[in-house]
Amino acid sequence: MIYLLEQGGLEGLAGLWPELTEADQVYQTRHWQPRLDAVAVRQAVFRPETAAAVLARWQRVLRAEGLHRLALAAASEDAEVYNYLAVFLRACRRDGAALFNYMQRQEVYPLRCLEREVQREVHRFLGLLRFSCSKEGIYYAPYEPEHDISRFIAPHFAQRMGEERFIIHDLRREKAVLYECGQLRLQPLPRAFSDFWKAEDASFVRAWQRYYQQAAVEGRLNPQLRRQNMPKKYWAYLSELWGPMTD
Repeated sequence: MIYLLEQGGLEGLAGLWPELTEADQVYQTRHWQPRLDAVAVRQAVFRPETAAAVLARWQRVLRAEGLHRLALAAASEDAEVYNYLAVFLRACRRDGAALFNYMQRQEVYPLRCLEREVQREVHRFLGLLRFSCSKEGIYYAPYEPEHDISRFIAPHFAQRMGEERFIIHDLRREKAVLYECGQLRLQPLPRAFSDFWKAEDASFVRAWQRYYQQAAVEGRLNPQLRRQNMPKKYWAYLSELWGPMTD
């Protein structure tokens, strides 16, 4: 049986877990490509109560740190991620949380690679995310990460920005993390919202560009090092690298 998940992340797999057998495969719906050898394909129904109970059971075995590492891997856009997770979790029944330490085991290696890849992108966006501010005092940061990382970077900015309201908008997946009154919530947000925001207020962007230009030391410019630390695929949302904006 092949199951297709609409609900992504580790929660989606947890909600389906009691129904899975070792012969089953799991894919997120947007990654699924029909195959001739697919005998039976079924759309999975997400059950929040089941997911919560399974996640609690996994946490007792893996502890909070282990569960967080699995959640990072589950945020990957690799089409096989849920099948790697299933293999790892079945092996944990025998070996427990110590399995994480055996990098070269076939149940562990693919998952650890995905975890590191996602963690690397999380780390980068803690420094590369750029906010603009509306006249109402709401900060907005659009971006297009390769992986589904919004839930991992949002707590950092909630701590840094205190009581400020903000929106972190994943344009690729058309969803956003909203922060207000000390609460974070994830909800759908169309890509077109980004165009509306650009038309709303550009003064914050102009101020940041002026600061960037004044702080730069011409004799120490190193374009090669900048491309290494700030890959070009992220430049579209780095306001300091846009063309000059006039008042």
